[in-house]
Amino acid sequence: MKNNNRSVLFAKIAGVVCMLAFFSCFMGNVAQAAENGAGAQEVVVVSSRTADDGIYIYIKGVSDIASGTTVQVGNTLCEDVQVADIASTGMAVRTTILFDNSLSLSQKWGSQAKELVAGLIDHHAEGEEFRLATFADGLNVLSDFSTDYESLKATAEGIEFLNQDSYLTDILYDLIKPGAGSNEANYTRFVIITDGADDNDIKYTQAELSDLMKGSDVVIHTVGVKASNNNSLLENLFSYARLTGGTYAVAEADTDVESIRSTIDEDYSLLCLRIVPKAEVMDGSRKEAKLNLNTSNGSVMLTASIQMPFADVSSLPSESEEPAPAATPAPTPTPAPEKSSLPSISVEPPKTEKAEPEAGKNNIILIVGIGGAAAAVILILVVLLVLKGRKKKQVNVVIANNEQTEGGKRDDGQQAESGQQGRGGNTDRLGAHAGAGTAGKTRRLQGGTGQNVARQSFIVLTDISNPRRSFRAPIDTRIVIGRESGDIVLGHDAAVSYTHCEIIKKGNLYYINDLKSSNGTVYGNAKVYCETPIMSGGILEIGECKYKITIEN
Repeated sequence: MKNNNRSVLFAKIAGVVCMLAFFSCFMGNVAQAAENGAGAQEVVVVSSRTADDGIYIYIKGVSDIASGTTVQVGNTLCEDVQVADIASTGMAVRTTILFDNSLSLSQKWGSQAKELVAGLIDHHAEGEEFRLATFADGLNVLSDFSTDYESLKATAEGIEFLNQDSYLTDILYDLIKPGAGSNEANYTRFVIITDGADDNDIKYTQAELSDLMKGSDVVIHTVGVKASNNNSLLENLFSYARLTGGTYAVAEADTDVESIRSTIDEDYSLLCLRIVPKAEVMDGSRKEAKLNLNTSNGSVMLTASIQMPFADVSSLPSESEEPAPAATPAPTPTPAPEKSSLPSISVEPPKTEKAEPEAGKNNIILIVGIGGAAAAVILILVVLLVLKGRKKKQVNVVIANNEQTEGGKRDDGQQAESGQQGRGGNTDRLGAHAGAGTAGKTRRLQGGTGQNVARQSFIVLTDISNPRRSFRAPIDTRIVIGRESGDIVLGHDAAVSYTHCEIIKKGNLYYINDLKSSNGTVYGNAKVYCETPIMSGGILEIGECKYKITIEN
């Protein structure tokens, strides 16, 4: 009887412990979910640009995009996916400021409007180009795209306010139309300051303008100056921002100009995702893309409507061509086309599509799963301790790539990385967060095999004034450029130092660093003082020459 009573007692204790464990896990998950949700910024696709070398997708609300990210266009997975922040793409931001210089605006917000323009110019991005224009019944361009910021500010300060009507619809249509389908990869935005958008059907209607905006990939920020009877005009104006992924603000006498400026300039924190779709989907149509982003805060699913380029089919085999006989040697592979490159990220192979449960169901499944697992573990421990009276042996097991090893060691003797267990094996992080020894390698998730696949990268420098002068060197973690010593030797230029600069590879990110050279190193029109991110297509100035950088993977 004593043994039975003891068993019953231990069973009750185990049940109580299991209940406590379950509620502890439940409350922990609720608290964590609340913490993650507080202050989280919405993740959205702001804009996309179709260029000759790929499609550039600009994303707001994430600070990093890591290995495991996938982009699917239609039913086809893109294998060439690269990422960088907007300041590291090497492509200038192009900003057009449209200023309503009518007397009606001047009387309500004239000085503040000029202050906003000056603030936008002062807080410019590296190499950002501004164009200034006023508008009434026509467009008056005060300054075409320029980086002379002091002259731009002086021009804005000298704007005169006139007694005139403003017809924004026609002017905006004529400005956007030439850029639609221009195949430029620059991040292009408009900032419009006015007391309302008209609806005068002189040339184009609001509906026609809206249709053009949807396919233009231009971002429009709007500042609407409030008056007593202009609500409908402001609604038209703000619809431009909503259609194009921009911001909108109502401006009144007491409105903080700096807050409007800082909101507009959140563009500089966007991440740029560059993809090269497969030839079979590049048919010139507009397609929906599914983006599964792997970030430090978890996975994010987005969709984007992107304009597909036309594939170059001149080199593809004709359907009527018969396959070559087996004895015929394979032709020499055609070199990959030169392209502007952002740091690459690895892409998982496509998985079988399954219906995705709603977010609430996911949380319930996670909570129940964790609570149940914890309860089962505690119950097993109690049973082993009480009924068998034995000490539990400590077992440290790491499951990696479907191979079980003990003591945190792999079969090859290397220390297993903590925190890297998961679906299908290990995933290495990119950039400065990558672990030691991961440079130049991508771990692909291939059914749990977990093998390291080495990817040889090359740096190519091509003299812009003499394209026949080109230098190519493999890079593992670092190459040195100099006049007489290094991996790339520029012996033709006396202005180059003995060891002038270096290019560093960290994971899939690349940086330029000056090695205290006599004449300095310039990248993207800015002198290099420390490790500076670079990308393919960027311009590097060393000595007397300018070189176009190409990163080949």
